[in-house]
Amino acid sequence: MRYIIIGPFPPKIGGDSRHMMDTVDYMRKFNYDFECFNISRPGKFNFHLESIKIYLKYIFFILKTYSSKNLVILNCNEGGVVKLAWPLLIFYNRKNLKLRIFGGGLMNYYNNTFLLNQFCLKIALRLFPKVFLQTRSVISEISQVIPGKEFIHLPASIHMPLFCKDVVYQNKSKLRVLYAGHLWKSKGIDFILNLSMIENSGMTFDLHGPLDDYSIDILSEYNVTYHKPYNHKMCYDVFVNYDVLLFPSTARCEGYPGVILEAMALGLPVIAFNWNGINEILDGNKGVLLDDFTLDSIYNSLKELQADLGKYRTIVKNAHNFVQKFRFEEIVKILLE
Repeated sequence: MRYIIIGPFPPKIGGDSRHMMDTVDYMRKFNYDFECFNISRPGKFNFHLESIKIYLKYIFFILKTYSSKNLVILNCNEGGVVKLAWPLLIFYNRKNLKLRIFGGGLMNYYNNTFLLNQFCLKIALRLFPKVFLQTRSVISEISQVIPGKEFIHLPASIHMPLFCKDVVYQNKSKLRVLYAGHLWKSKGIDFILNLSMIENSGMTFDLHGPLDDYSIDILSEYNVTYHKPYNHKMCYDVFVNYDVLLFPSTARCEGYPGVILEAMALGLPVIAFNWNGINEILDGNKGVLLDDFTLDSIYNSLKELQADLGKYRTIVKNAHNFVQKFRFEEIVKILLE
């Protein structure tokens, strides 16, 4: 059997492209017969000339690689389903198709898009025999829109480290706070910038990721340290320098953020908002989940972790035990079997 893998790859930065590269590396390691097509593109997928060129290349790739023996796996976000699923459904036998939708924004997209897009999305989800979704909440919600359709839960996954960060913060007067991910407004970056300006907070704040909605000039006005994106396979080398991961995101795309799972695996407590599917992987025993999306609630949670070493260690232990179920080697088998 030959696999046709369609999805976003680097230089695009994000959990989706990271999972795609991990999948391809796994397939190479175990000598799978496969071919890939990269759906990443500059900017939004619209009808500008560059986007049309990419779409035509996509159609040509499908025609060129077509075989009744191929197994095709389409990996994309909810908007990508509307644009990319139909050529596959036209040319391929449906039993040879799998669809994996990244993140937790499916229902947000469905409820806010055009009626035509809603119709196309519903039909595509019905026609694909196997549809993998990242969170149980998304499966529950979309099942009400498409009753009778069986969806498969396929969570985000991580490469588990050989060991967990075992050094709890050494200097309690300075809590080293990490944010890693896109620097979007919707990721709560303004909260972190404002926290950095609180005098005598006893905290330092570092941001790792692409600048996106910000610039070096803007960040220089705050007491934060900016770092370029790191390779996720080197996350231990980054995380070992911090005491807590702060993730105050309300981005519509959030499912099971990979950076949260990595922090849990590496012994870094996580403070995050109760948003989308995050509450499926984080609670008061495995981290700090905030229902109050305010600066005060974040600040108070950080100070509590800084003052309560017992709570800190309990969270680290519980999170590390819980996250074992998200081993990449086990999750990818579900997709490829």
